[in-house]
Amino acid sequence: MSNTLFDAYHTVKTAKELWNQLERRYITEDATSKRFIVSKFFDYKMVDGRSVMEQFNEIKSILDRYSQHKLALDEFIVVTSIIDKLPPSWKNFRNNLKHRKEDINLDELGTHLRIEEDLRKEEKSKSEGSNHFLSKLSKRKVNVMLRKTMKMKWNLEGANE
Repeated sequence: MSNTLFDAYHTVKTAKELWNQLERRYITEDATSKRFIVSKFFDYKMVDGRSVMEQFNEIKSILDRYSQHKLALDEFIVVTSIIDKLPPSWKNFRNNLKHRKEDINLDELGTHLRIEEDLRKEEKSKSEGSNHFLSKLSKRKVNVMLRKTMKMKWNLEGANE
């Protein structure tokens, strides 16, 4: 027994009394831990700017702690809650998932989220590439316009002399 436990319980006379006190203490801690885990799941909110899959995996780790504490939560409720937790930029995707006729399980949801996130990354990189091309194109147009303007200015100055 650790020193702190010994100091707290060394005055207890019988093993049964010690057992009862320890049981009360740790059952209370376990109940508090369960409440914390339940709150952590229901209060979790996904945010923009972070990987949705990373956040999905954080939620799954919270759910793993549910099973460690022998807590059960219906998979339909879990999946629906996670869909509701998707970040604001995923609103259309969230609505599409909610309007599906068939139910999906947690693994299927993970697959859908991974595919959607990969598509969004691909789309973003394509649009950044085209924006880079457009900005180069715009710079070229500006340079051409400047050259034409300067040429006209020189031609006018040369004609006035």
